[in-house]
Amino acid sequence: MKAKLFFSFLTVCFLFIFQSESVFASNNTITVNDSNILNAADHTVSCGGGTAVYDADTKTLTLDNAVINTDSNGNLLLKGIDIQEEGVTVELKGDNTINAHYGIASTHPFTIKGISGGRLTINTSQVLSGNNCRGIFIEGGGLTVRDASLQINIGHIGADHGYAIYIHGKDNLISNSHISITTQSGPSYDPRCNGISAINANSLTISDGSSIVMEKIDDGITASGNLTISGSRLSINTADRLAVSSDNIVISNGAEITSAANTSQALHANNKITISNSSVNTNSKKNNGILCHYLEVSDSSTITSQSYYCAVWAVNQAVVRNSSLNTVAEDDISFFSNGSVEFADSDVKAANGIYANGDISITGGKTEIGDRYIKSDKDIHIGGTITSNGIPSFSGIITNTGDISFSDADYSAVDRAIAKAESLDKNKYSNFEIVEEAVKAVLRGKDIREQAVVDGYASAIETAISSLKSISDPQKTYRITEGANQTIYLGGDKNITIKSDGDFDKFVSVSMDGKEISKEHYTAEAGSTIITLKSEYLNTLAIGIHKFVIHYEDGQAETTLNLKKQEDSSSSSSSNQKPEGTNRNPFSPETGDSVPIGLLIFAFGFSFTVILFVRRFQTRR
Repeated sequence: MKAKLFFSFLTVCFLFIFQSESVFASNNTITVNDSNILNAADHTVSCGGGTAVYDADTKTLTLDNAVINTDSNGNLLLKGIDIQEEGVTVELKGDNTINAHYGIASTHPFTIKGISGGRLTINTSQVLSGNNCRGIFIEGGGLTVRDASLQINIGHIGADHGYAIYIHGKDNLISNSHISITTQSGPSYDPRCNGISAINANSLTISDGSSIVMEKIDDGITASGNLTISGSRLSINTADRLAVSSDNIVISNGAEITSAANTSQALHANNKITISNSSVNTNSKKNNGILCHYLEVSDSSTITSQSYYCAVWAVNQAVVRNSSLNTVAEDDISFFSNGSVEFADSDVKAANGIYANGDISITGGKTEIGDRYIKSDKDIHIGGTITSNGIPSFSGIITNTGDISFSDADYSAVDRAIAKAESLDKNKYSNFEIVEEAVKAVLRGKDIREQAVVDGYASAIETAISSLKSISDPQKTYRITEGANQTIYLGGDKNITIKSDGDFDKFVSVSMDGKEISKEHYTAEAGSTIITLKSEYLNTLAIGIHKFVIHYEDGQAETTLNLKKQEDSSSSSSSNQKPEGTNRNPFSPETGDSVPIGLLIFAFGFSFTVILFVRRFQTRR
């Protein structure tokens, strides 16, 4: 009997426990526009001309062109959306608006996600006296914003502060989203309006092409833990107090940061700022542009910092590698560190000088210091170019108790030029001595202060090599394809043309009897090479045979020209002239060597008759 009573008691206890859990679960609420959407028909709440719909299975609250503005009594809402449920995702479709003291408030981490370009505008204004108004508020932190577009306006906030986004812990992420934050004019006592507050958070990451723009803000981003801005854009113009602050700040992957502040720092870290492959532009009217304990800049980053006090103040250490740094301070040192400073292969402009209590090392690159100095309480090592107002100068390097040393000059360009010279066969050049003289002029052992002289050695050797004249190699023989071995009669007015099969691109000149012909006496054109000698030049040549040559870079074509007197041309043409007329007497003599056939027959007959007559006469006797 006692056992039955004991088990009955346990059963009642378990039922009570389960009932308690069920009651607790039923106390979880999601209030939208002053209505608990968990109890609403079809989990749907009308919001102006749009709706809010909750899917309990996926814990998704979808705002579809919703306007959340006042409660059932027409009063401005304390909380536009109040989430008392874990793991909720707020989806945005179309244009949505929330006007409330708290836009979206939650006791648990939640996600805001845009669907097909969905947007949300939150207008905050003071409703609850003694309580700061907030656009997005998570008591314990854990906010995720993905693929969303948010506009948060901090309106009239009475005597209390206003926050666009307030997250108080955990890891927080803004990914592929666009957030715009601004404030309206407040009362005369000017309470603080804050952009993003992530106090006590483990991390805040802004990534994947996000953009955050803040206008008319007092504090831009104030965070604890790690603030990471990767491949995204942050623009704060202008924070009245502090622009960006966290324990550690990492800016990477092509991020673009523009932060401006009035009374405090533009970019501040309690510990370390790391910038790689990114662009950072800071400006503080009354304080430091960049302030941190450790600064590391690398991978072709570009940093510009303007300020009233030190443009960059690295309390413990600063390292800048393969980057560009431009710093200007109105009333202080441009770049200052209580510890050490290292610049490596970077373009540094420090218009107001560089000062460190520790060692300073500058290797490679160029460092401009204006009218100021590079000063350290310890050792200074210089291995790069130092300029003062654009002019190389090493006079402004000062150490209080340490040593100043300089790197050896870089002879690598000289060594390459010498190796190039040594690879040449001097016997192939008629003036190789100019290269040998340039090599002999090199003096070793110079340091970085005479780098320009050392670079001049390399330049001189390269110039000498380019001026070498080669001893002619075996030349090609090109053919004269037209106009070879012409006979020319002086006194004429005709030009002559000679063609060669040589490549016109390699044509150099023409010569007659070893003397170059001036370009005014001929024309040259492609096809392959066509040379036309002008008559006035030809008439200046002497009677006889002349050697004509077309010169190319790799060979030549040659022929002869036979110049004769003009009368030789006349006699030659008359001796070859045929008699005029066609009806000549065959018995009349003709000039020349030809004899008419009729005359020959007559002569033969006459001679035969005479012979017969003579023989008869002798017989009769």
